Amino acid sequence: MDSGYSVYEQLVISAKKRRDIWPSREVAYDWFANRWPWKFWDKRELNLYVKYGLHDLPTRTYPDRTDGVTLACTRIQEASGYIYYQDGIDSLDRLSELCSIIPVHCILGDRVEVVSDDIREATVDPAQGRKMASIITIDDSGHAAVQEHPEVVGDAVWKILISITSTNRASRL
Repeated sequence: MDSGYSVYEQLVISAKKRRDIWPSREVAYDWFANRWPWKFWDKRELNLYVKYGLHDLPTRTYPDRTDGVTLACTRIQEASGYIYYQDGIDSLDRLSELCSIIPVHCILGDRVEVVSDDIREATVDPAQGRKMASIITIDDSGHAAVQEHPEVVGDAVWKILISITSTNRASRL
């Protein structure tokens, strides 16, 4: 899992260096719309992010700035979410436990971006006890599949829920 560690390091560095002030929501929207990963997002999702994921200035982080907007989740807050990379590795052990108890369904994007192929394969590796009830791949999407294709992901979740309901009804007969 060494490759996972470097991913976390890169995420911390990226979060700490990310631009976090824009003169307006409109300018922020344009900035996000032209950069990875946001440029792949469904426009409705990006609009919601700009509406709710940004705060008007001033904020506690920038008490002396009065014009513009900044990230609702500060760079430091975001970076702190990535420093405990062991949590991601430990979660695979928990996933193995869950797969032995309940049906676990996995929805993935087809583009390999943030998470390497090795980690993706390990996540759904039956030899490690991670036998998925289903694995659905969303075409033309990556790590943020739900932001990129919300309706397609919603349909996939719906099909999973319907299959669970159908299975439960059939088992009662």
